Amino acid sequence: MDKFWINKERKILVNGLILLFILIVAYVLFPYLFKQQTAVQSAVYSKQACLNNECFYIEIADSYYGRMKGLMGREKLGKKAGYYLYFLKKIPGVFG
Repeated sequence: MDKFWINKERKILVNGLILLFILIVAYVLFPYLFKQQTAVQSAVYSKQACLNNECFYIEIADSYYGRMKGLMGREKLGKKAGYYLYFLKKIPGVFG
């Protein structure tokens, strides 16, 4: 009878460890497997511009969502990079 309980406890322990491993792997991989591009990410695109043999990159936000996000969540831009917020019409009192 004791042998039966030892085997049962061992099975429960092994199954529990397997389940724990699967949950940890799923928790780590889930954000990468189901990552989708949001409207804010697709609203900004990058172009290269050159002036007087100096080239730099401009990120252009030409949609409401791109302008709304702006540079949020960024600490800095690249050394030769810029960010352009494009508005369809001039709003008095805002940005000159």
